[in-house]
Amino acid sequence: GINAEYMGLKKNYTFTTVKNFGVDYDKIWIFDKIHHEINQFCSKHSIREVYIDKFETLDEALQESLQKSCDQYNTGIEIITIRVTKPRISDSLRSSYEDIEKNKAQLLVAKQEQILLQKKEETSKMQEKIRAEKDSEIARIKAQRDADVSRIREQQRTAEEEEKASRQALVSLINQQMQLAEKEGESNRSRLENIMHTEREMAIAEAQGLSIQMEAQAFHKKLTPEFLQLTMVQTLSESIENSTKVYFGDSVPTVFEKLVKAATGDMNGLISLQKMMEKPLHGN
Repeated sequence: GINAEYMGLKKNYTFTTVKNFGVDYDKIWIFDKIHHEINQFCSKHSIREVYIDKFETLDEALQESLQKSCDQYNTGIEIITIRVTKPRISDSLRSSYEDIEKNKAQLLVAKQEQILLQKKEETSKMQEKIRAEKDSEIARIKAQRDADVSRIREQQRTAEEEEKASRQALVSLINQQMQLAEKEGESNRSRLENIMHTEREMAIAEAQGLSIQMEAQAFHKKLTPEFLQLTMVQTLSESIENSTKVYFGDSVPTVFEKLVKAATGDMNGLISLQKMMEKPLHGN
């Protein structure tokens, strides 16, 4: 038997379809078409294929063929499902087909078991592969992590060395600046000491010059006739005192007399005394 389900005509196709094919349009496009398609299907396949091998695809094939024809002529018919029951055959043929189906089922079960076994083997291999890939990935990640740690440590060591070198360079620069400042301070101190020494020497020289000038002025003021007479008398007196000779004669009283006059400021007596000292005295 055949059971066909379809929806009614679409509203905008109703007039045209009924006009062209009449109110029995479903007989033309569905029921008559089903018998035609089944005849075509049976003529192209053997009884075994119709009854066993291809029967399960008959419903879908009929629905597809009917819908294609309806759409081609714009009938507005929409096929929902087609259900075809198996044809009636003799008992011996059915028994033979049932045995075939049983063997086919057993073969299918064996095949499924073999497929299952293969799937298990493939699953086992896949699991081993996954474990190996996992171990490899873990090893790769660990190696990458170790490499990253080593790189980070190397970067840290390089950064520490650079920081240490920079710190040493800064300390060296500070020391050089301090040494330069000390040298500049020492140079400034030496320059100040030289300036102070020069100024002190200049002050001493000026003081000495002033002292000499004052002494010269004082000595110049001393160069009076009275001071010269006194100096002359002192010199003559020291000469007489230091003399070890003894003079006798008439000139001795004269010498002392002129000495007294010179001491009292008599210039004539001083000149006479000087001339007398230039020549020796004669004793008795």
